[in-house]
Amino acid sequence: MKLDDKRILVTGGTSGIGEASCQLFCREGAQVIFVGRREDRGVEVQNGLRGKGFSAEYWPCDISREDQLDELFAYIRTRYGRLDGAFNCGGIDGEKASILDSTLEEWDKIMNVNLRGTFMLVQRELKMMVPQGHGSIVNMSSVCGTIARQGRVAYTASRHGVDAITKTAALEFASKGIRINAVAPGSVRTDIFYRSTQGNAEKERMYNKGHPIGRIGEPEEIARAALWLLSEAPDFLQGHTMMIDGGFTVQ
Repeated sequence: MKLDDKRILVTGGTSGIGEASCQLFCREGAQVIFVGRREDRGVEVQNGLRGKGFSAEYWPCDISREDQLDELFAYIRTRYGRLDGAFNCGGIDGEKASILDSTLEEWDKIMNVNLRGTFMLVQRELKMMVPQGHGSIVNMSSVCGTIARQGRVAYTASRHGVDAITKTAALEFASKGIRINAVAPGSVRTDIFYRSTQGNAEKERMYNKGHPIGRIGEPEEIARAALWLLSEAPDFLQGHTMMIDGGFTVQ
C-alpha cells in the first residue's frame, strides 16, 4: 500500500479528479482529509468512504479564503499531528471569452482560486512539513500551464503560475526533505468537461480526436499519477510538472 498510514490532504475532493483521488488514496492506506465548498456532497463522499472502512474526513473550505485555510490547518495540526502529503487539486475554469471580452471580475475569481489558493496552500503545507523533515506536495496544473488555449486567458495564466509556484518551492525546499511537483492533465471526464461540451456528441468526438491516444482522460488516471508522486517511489523527482494528456502537448 503506497500511502500506508500517511496523512494526506486533498483539496477539491468533492468531485472529479479530487474525489477519485480520495477514493484511491484511501485504498492505498492513507488517512485522508479532503476539502471542498459543497458541504452536502462532502458529507456524502465522506460517509461513502467510511462505509468502506476507510479513514476519511471532510472539512468545508473555500481555498481562496485565508481565514478558512488557517482554520483547516489548525485543525489538521490538532487532529492529525502531522501532514505527510497534499494534493492541491481544487480549481475552476471560469467562463470562456476572448481577452477583449474578459472582465476583471472573472480574472480575479479564477486567480483567487487557482493561483492565490495554491500559493496559500503550499505555504501552509510547507510550514507543517519543514519541521517534520519530510513531505510531498502535488499541485494541479494543466496542459494550459505549458500551452495556451483561445478564450482561456485567465485560466491559462493561472496554470502557468501554478507551475512557477511548483518550481520555486521545489528549489527552496529540496534540501529539506520535501518534494514538490505537479500534474498537468489534458481533457478529463469531469464536471468541467461536461460544462464545456453540454453533452454534445460532436463536441465530445472532437475532444477525443484532439488527443493522440484517441480519447480524453478519466479522473482516476490523473489520481494514479498523483498517487505515484505522493508515494516514496519518485524520491529524486523535484520541481517537475507531469503531463498526463494522452499525447496532446507533443503534437
